[in-house]
Formats: sequence, C-alpha cells, structure tokens
Amino acid sequence: MSFPKDDNELDRALTEAFSPPAADFDAWQRQHSESLACLDPQRVAISIKRKISMKRAALLAAAAVVLVCVWLGIWHFTPDGHDSMAFAQIFEELQKAKTITWKTTFYERITSKDGKRTWIKPETRQWEYKSPGLYRETSLDEKGQIKWVEITDATQKQQKRLSLLPAKKEATLRELAVDMQNPLGPFEWVKKEIKDANLQWVETRKTPNGTVNVFRHSMRDVPNGRDWSYDFWIDPKAKRLVALRVPGSDIFDPEKEPDRNNPPEKECSLRTCPCHTEHDIVLDAKLDDSLFSLDPPEGYTLQVKRRPQVTEKEMIDYLGILADFNDKTFPDQVFPCVFPSDRRNKTWDKPKKDRTAAEQKLLDTDDHYRRAELYSMPTGHFVSEHTVEESFRYLGKGVKLGDKDRIVCWYRLKDAKDAKTYRVVYGDLSVKDVAPEDLPLPVQENRGTSAFAKTFEQIQKAKTMTWKRVFYEHISTRDEKRIWAHTGVTESSYKAPGLHRDVRLDDNGKVQEVEITDTVRGRRLSYSPQEKKATISEFTPYSDDSGPYASTLEKLNSPNLQWVGKRTTAAGEANVFRHTFRWYVGRECDYSYDFWIDAKTKRLVALYSPGTDVYNYEHDPAFKATPGEASGRRAMGGSEVDIRYDVPLDDSLFRTEPPEGYAVEVKKRDRVTEKEMIDYFGIVADFNDKTFPDEAIPVPWNLLDKIDRANGKPQNEQTPRERKLLDTDMRYGRRFGGSTSMPILIFFSHDPDSIVEDSFRYLGKGVKLGDKNRIVCWYKLKGAKDPTTYRVLYGDLSVKDVAPKDLPLPVGP
Repeated sequence: MSFPKDDNELDRALTEAFSPPAADFDAWQRQHSESLACLDPQRVAISIKRKISMKRAALLAAAAVVLVCVWLGIWHFTPDGHDSMAFAQIFEELQKAKTITWKTTFYERITSKDGKRTWIKPETRQWEYKSPGLYRETSLDEKGQIKWVEITDATQKQQKRLSLLPAKKEATLRELAVDMQNPLGPFEWVKKEIKDANLQWVETRKTPNGTVNVFRHSMRDVPNGRDWSYDFWIDPKAKRLVALRVPGSDIFDPEKEPDRNNPPEKECSLRTCPCHTEHDIVLDAKLDDSLFSLDPPEGYTLQVKRRPQVTEKEMIDYLGILADFNDKTFPDQVFPCVFPSDRRNKTWDKPKKDRTAAEQKLLDTDDHYRRAELYSMPTGHFVSEHTVEESFRYLGKGVKLGDKDRIVCWYRLKDAKDAKTYRVVYGDLSVKDVAPEDLPLPVQENRGTSAFAKTFEQIQKAKTMTWKRVFYEHISTRDEKRIWAHTGVTESSYKAPGLHRDVRLDDNGKVQEVEITDTVRGRRLSYSPQEKKATISEFTPYSDDSGPYASTLEKLNSPNLQWVGKRTTAAGEANVFRHTFRWYVGRECDYSYDFWIDAKTKRLVALYSPGTDVYNYEHDPAFKATPGEASGRRAMGGSEVDIRYDVPLDDSLFRTEPPEGYAVEVKKRDRVTEKEMIDYFGIVADFNDKTFPDEAIPVPWNLLDKIDRANGKPQNEQTPRERKLLDTDMRYGRRFGGSTSMPILIFFSHDPDSIVEDSFRYLGKGVKLGDKNRIVCWYKLKGAKDPTTYRVLYGDLSVKDVAPKDLPLPVGP
C-alpha cells in the first residue's frame, strides 16, 4: 500500500478523493473543499532542500485529461541515519528488498445530493516498486479493467511520470514539479513514525495469514485542529510489516463505521476519503523491467509536458494575495503551511456570491496553479527552482500589506550577475537588491548553513562570556487583592569548557548565593557568604559543551522568525527577532523569545523570555504598586542582558572547592532505583483514572492540565490519588530540581548507569492499571547477568525478564 507521505509538522496528509460529473470547477470546489485544502503546502511539498532535514513532495494520483480522482498527500523522508534498534529487522528487510508489491484500499465516504445520507465505497489499487526508485500504480474499475496506470522514475534529480489511459490509447510524460516519490523506497516514512517513543500496542488481530500485533502512533495534527494516528500491523513471528492504516481505527474503522453497509445512490454532493489501508505487502516479488518503462505502448498518442515554472513576479504576487486574504497582513509562515485547512474550507464552503474579493482571488489563484500542475504553493516552487539553497528567509509575520519599510522575505537568485546580492521583498511588494552586510540578519556566504551561522560561531568560539540575568515576578497578598512586581538579579559568567558561575544578588545588591558548576566533571558548588555554608553536589557529567546559549539559539533557525524592529543599546543598535510558539508554562499557552542581535557585529546581545508580546516589564503597572505582606509569587519572565564576549576572567572564579571557614555538605550523585520508577508509574496511572499516560518521556503531556487543576484545589478538596502524585512530585522536585515525571525521566534518560542506551520502549498508552497481560514498557538494565534479557513492566506493575524473541516488537541484539 502506498501512503500519502507526511510532513514534519502535519505528519500525515488526509487522503481525499472526488470525481465530478463535469468540469464545473466552481461546483467542484464547493463539493471538495476539504480535499482542496491539501493544496496548502503543509500537505503538498515545498521542495526546499535542507541539509539536516527533509524533502517534501505531493502525490497526485489522477488520470490525465479528465478529473477522475485526486489523492493529495505528503512524503516525508530523511537522509540515511541511525535506525532504532527495536525496528532494525523490519527496516533492514524493507531496505534490502529489490522489489515490493502491495495494495492500497481507499475508503471513500460519499454524501447524498440532499446531504442527508452517506455511504462507504472502497477502491483498491495495485502498486509495484523496483529498487531503486521505480514505481507503478494501477487503478482498476469495478469489472477489473485498467482505468489508468502511472509509472514514476524517482531515480533522477528531475523525476518523471508516464500516465497511461488504455481506453483512449493516450499517454502523457511529465517532468514533475516536485519529487512525488521517494527514491529510497515506498515505506521510508514508516521509520520515523514507528520509532516514536510512545508507540501504543493496541491489540492482537487475526488475519488470513496469521495473527498480527497492531501498534499505533497517535498525535495531535495541530495545523488542522484534530487528532490523528497511524496503525502498523506487524507479524510477531516474522517481525515484518504486513499492513498500515491511516488514520488508525481509533479515528476511522472501515469494519465498524455505521454507514459502511448503506446502499449507494446515483447522485452525490460530496466525496471524501477519510481512511486508507496498505496491505498485502510482498517483498522480492518477481517483476519484469518492462512494467517500469517510460516508453508508451505501441499505438498510444504521446503528449510531453515539461516541468512547470513559477516566476519571481508570480511568487511575489501570490504573497500579496495571501496577505490580502489574511486581513491585509502577511501570514505567520509560508512553510510548511500557511493557513490551517479549516480556514480555507470555510471559504470554499461559502457560495461564490458570499465570498469577498480577496477570498475569491485566492481560490482562483490556487485553481490556476492546480491547472498548471503546480500542486504546492508558488512560493515553494519558486524557492526550490530559482533560489540558492538555504538563502530564502521569511520574516513576514505581522507585516502589513503596503508597509514599504518592513521586510517580508529575502533570497538569492540562481545565476544572478552578482552572486552575493540578495533580493529583498518588502510589505508593499517592492523588491530591492541588497548587500549581505545591509540585511538585518547575518547571512552565510557560499555555504548552505544557518542565517545565524556568524552569531552561533561567535558564541561557540568565545572562551569566556558574561551576562546579567533579570527575573520578573508578581508578589501578592493572600487574598490577591494587592499585586506588586519584584525584580531579581543574577550575574552570570562562563568559561570554556563547561564552567559556569552564577552570583545571585539580594535587593540591596549584596551577594546572596554563589553557584559554580563544572559540567565536564559533574560537580557543583553552592555557598552562601552570609551563612558560611557550602554544598558540593555530584551529577552526571555532560557529554559535550556547546556554550550557554546553544539550545536557545536553535530557535533562531525557525523558518517563521519574526523581525520585530530595532532597539537602541549601550553598544549601539540591535535588531529584535521573535520566535513564537505554543508551549506549556504552567498551562498551555502562546509563548515567545525575543533575540537582540547587534546590527553591526551580528552578536547576540540580549534575550527576553517570553518576548514583549507576551510580557513587557516596561509596561507592567505592578512595578508602580506598593509592596505589602507577601503570600504568593508568580514568575512573569526574565531577560539576559549585557551579554559580553571574551571578557578576562580569573580561573579562581570557577573553583568548585568551598572558601575557607565554610561548613561543607557533600551530596553524591542521586539516583532513582528501578522500584522507585515502577512505583511512580503506578502513582501516575492511579491519578489518571487507573490508566497509564499517553507518553512517559520527557513528561506525560496529556496530564499536565489535569495536574494543574488538582494543584489549584485547596488541599482538603484534593482526592487521595491527587495528593499522592503532588506530594511525590514535590519530593522528587526537591531531590532533582524538576517536577512531574522526574523518576521516569531520571531512570530512563539522565542516569547513564541505569539502562542500556536505546533499549527503552514505552507502550503504555491506554493500558489499565492492574492489567497483567498488557505491557507498559521494556528496557535492558546495565550490568545485568544476562545482557540480552529485557525487563518488561506490565500493567499490574509486575516485572519479568523476557528474551528478545518473545517481545511483541523486534529488537536489536
């Protein structure tokens, strides 16, 4: 079964199908609004090639000349890399197979003309694959006659496809605008999904060829506001992938849908394809080379279509159309998607007379590019075809259409006269040639690396750094009728490799506490000059030292970074860039980071978390309020300012030996035992209505809101299971400095002496506490007598030693 392939954020496009009786495109759009949403580049590829990431492509399964049926999706594949041990056998067999055959069954849901009834119509297609990169798809009618055949050669840089219509003896050879098939094989995308750490073991099913284990990867499809899943059917004996279902049967089950046996009607108003399965997977089948020839059979008329193109003007015009549609504001992003599909669906659902001019313009433009066989965004095609790799940068979030001073995007054209010049598009859709040094962001010449390579490089090369951390908090009285603001300050410094010093000051500027951390040795010294007490703590050393801002700076690589404006600093002028995202900070909310980059040196000089769009201390009225008797505190945000590079720092500042005359307490590296980890799993499951959480590492995300609600109750109103979890989290928080899920996180992720690397597998989603037959997780203990044995934790919290061959999933040696 071939699969509409996934994008990094959407992870699976919904396959859609439709077949209008005539080429009435206005009616056709109304009927198939949900299907047409696939034209959003979250579903159709933006084939921008990134060295560390992926190619995205669109799958168009359509007969030429007549609109018979269209299935749109996305193919996600990554470069060769390390495979999870748990599925090495499955992946190895798929990769070694010289040929693969399979079938795809689409379950089409059809709505009656009056919109009151629905019925399910299945359609099955035959696929053949020959390594490397040759595909053949065949569609049959109800009598078993071939309707059309498509043969794709994905081995070349320019993919080609031959479409055959036997009834008309017509053939069309196309140069594809995007890579529609994965040259590495039809099931490459499965690697990422099936290796998910929170894969769910759903059930055991009987098939004509024997029993299979069904595993599910479920997730939230954020761009489309829905839950989504994939079911993988694996033969427990052969350890082979035998079938797939998209979405999983938790969302759509062809065998249980209430309208599956409803009688069909002659006329309909809407067709969708809510599910498809890929089955009858056969490896190394005998296939003749002639099946994959791009030469049409004798007697066929041949039409050749060259690769369609998008000009610079067309790309810029399209940006304007998107902004016009979006209330005269450029969208937050253009890759991997622009607008959620439901927003466009609402537009398509409107009668034409009720649409605004901007809405109709966008629909007409999308239809124009679809007719031109450009099934992804014009921006994606233009960037892929006409710009230097990695040179495109989008900064249009929040920019108003017509603003001549705000940058929407920039890029370098291939074969430009001046190879260093950038083309900059502004909010008024004007374009200017700009030298790299005049851009507000640093850009890397002659290499396809990050636009912030210079910023990263300066931080990585710095032998020392100093900065000031400022914390902003609200303090309230017990009745919360009075709230005032408080500021805390810490002076921080860093010396490579891995030495950190934080000096916390009190409100009078005196040293309150000093903390010195040696990440290479795994040693931390904390001391209070006022109390003359010191604590030496041992912890697991870090494997590498990439500086104090390495992980945070990665957010600067976001493709949807927003240029906020310029700010004046003591050293000159800084460009402020904002990265916004959805995050959990005590609750799920919008969050952001503001990065201040010096306009001349391209250095990071300040960082605000959150950005001033979420919290702006300069406009906080609580700073003018009079303090009272403090009862509650709430962190509002923080900033790291006055960041300096290569400041002379004496080695004595980073000694992890306490000063003379201090009382010293030594804390050895704390560990979590296997029993503590198992007990904590039980506490979490008990709290979660006797059910293990959807995921375990890094935290059980699906429980955070529920934990917050419990924490917000007065203690006398909390249930025993709520109190148990909160007390346990508090206890481990004091030991390890974290909160929820610390025993699980420490045991499986942070303690190098507990388990064998890559041996942990979580299968607890949906497992009931007390179920002795369902597996919650497994792992291999370091130092075990039998190094091949796995420890398996079951729903009743029992643990058994199990041989690899007896696990429901294949595992490495």
